[in-house]
Amino acid sequence: MANKRETSRPHPGGCAKGEHRRPWPREVCLTAARAVVDQGLSAHEVAPRFGVPYTTLLEWSKKYREG
Repeated sequence: MANKRETSRPHPGGCAKGEHRRPWPREVCLTAARAVVDQGLSAHEVAPRFGVPYTTLLEWSKKYREG
């Protein structure tokens, strides 16, 4: 049985600089996070509209709230 490291694929998430993953365009991160935080839309509703994983959008929204 292969271990998780051997079977996992790179994940294209994150807006932060210096991450080892391919970053999403900053405008996508900000627009999606604003829709959740400022407009009060649910992350479950917004994530598919932008084609991003729900958990990634939650992280962007958290970072956006924190400034």
